[in-house]
Amino acid sequence: MTRSRKIVLGVAAGFLAMAALAPWFIPTSAWRTPVEEAASKALGAPVRIGDISVFLLPVPHFTARDVEVGKAALRLQSAAIYPQLSSLFTAPRHLRRVELGKLEIAPAGIELLQKLADTPASGPPAVTVGQVRAKGLAITLASGTLPDLDAQVEMGADSLPRTLTLATTDGKARLKALPEGAAWNLDFAATDWQLPLGPPLKFALLKVGGRVEGAKLLLPAIDAQLYGGQVKGNAEVDWQKGLRIAGQAAASGLDIAPLLQALKVKAALSGRLDAHGPFKAQAARPAGLADAFNADVAFKVNDGVLHGFDLAGAAKRLIGSGAAGGQTRFDQLTGNLQVAGPALRLRNVKVVSGVLDAKANIDVSAAKRLSGRVEVDLKGSGGFIGMPLALSGTVAEPMLLPTRGALAGAAIGSVLLPGVGTAAGSSLGDKIGKLFGN
Repeated sequence: MTRSRKIVLGVAAGFLAMAALAPWFIPTSAWRTPVEEAASKALGAPVRIGDISVFLLPVPHFTARDVEVGKAALRLQSAAIYPQLSSLFTAPRHLRRVELGKLEIAPAGIELLQKLADTPASGPPAVTVGQVRAKGLAITLASGTLPDLDAQVEMGADSLPRTLTLATTDGKARLKALPEGAAWNLDFAATDWQLPLGPPLKFALLKVGGRVEGAKLLLPAIDAQLYGGQVKGNAEVDWQKGLRIAGQAAASGLDIAPLLQALKVKAALSGRLDAHGPFKAQAARPAGLADAFNADVAFKVNDGVLHGFDLAGAAKRLIGSGAAGGQTRFDQLTGNLQVAGPALRLRNVKVVSGVLDAKANIDVSAAKRLSGRVEVDLKGSGGFIGMPLALSGTVAEPMLLPTRGALAGAAIGSVLLPGVGTAAGSSLGDKIGKLFGN
């Protein structure tokens, strides 16, 4: 080995040793206070940093740990900053990449970030960033905490985002946002994914295309596959004055029993559901949307069962205590569902099966109490065997009773024409009873 080569290798070894030992000799603690002060001024909230380290290998970078902004509005386990060395002594300084580890954003942090986004720039930026990556991003909303996310933002030369990608850490859902002027185009896709907030609906496949324009979210294309069926629709969300949601939806072939179970509703109905109609809601805050939700939905259920209702049995019985329990199998159930907050109205309901035809109008109160009327006609009786029934009780425990007019008519019919006369008289008696408000 020549002398010159030995000198080069010796110098290189010295530099490598200095690079490895640098973090132990550079007084980074002296940087913490001025960095905290500068960050606090830029963010408009107090910033506290646990410690700052400098590393020269494998690539020169700085690392800040245990960072807190505001009163736990933002918490950051670590931030690795990779500067472009050639820009350290020029303006603006450029950061090639910023990697964030375990960033927690509380509701106050969302408000802080929104305020920063709405604040116009007072001049050219002092620092530009090429790329931001976040691992294990945890966002807490007023309604709950989202599952951990991985995020990546690609920035342009003007320090404005060019692409934003959010993905669940399990890879089941991904959102990609592309800016277009002052708006953002959105593309969301999920597979085998459950809603993280609200009702725990599980989607086999969900695709949503949309656009954010100011204080408005437009979702013209929603396509979902869930519970053996499909839902297509559109929606518009406006939060300029309170929160307003409006849209249309159409469902086909949904297996209604597991769907109701996911909604934590006692499955009083099973079968395959087709439905379509508009919906809307407006409230000052998201928590008030459920009580302000309105919908007018035409529906059809094929090859199903009504649980808790034995319409045929109730039509044959005249007992003062009423009929409860049992089930009614049907070929088709159709009607119209009107939703007004927590209250429901079922209108023009028709049930058709091999043994009966039934018609009903039913109200469900906010307290889940039932009221309404069901008219049952048994097939194969020449139109004589039928019974008008009054519905009461609750969704969990419905009760069917003959109307007062039906009871009076049944008593007359049983005397004049035993057997069939009981049912025929009950139907006639109910019609007469209506004239007198019975």
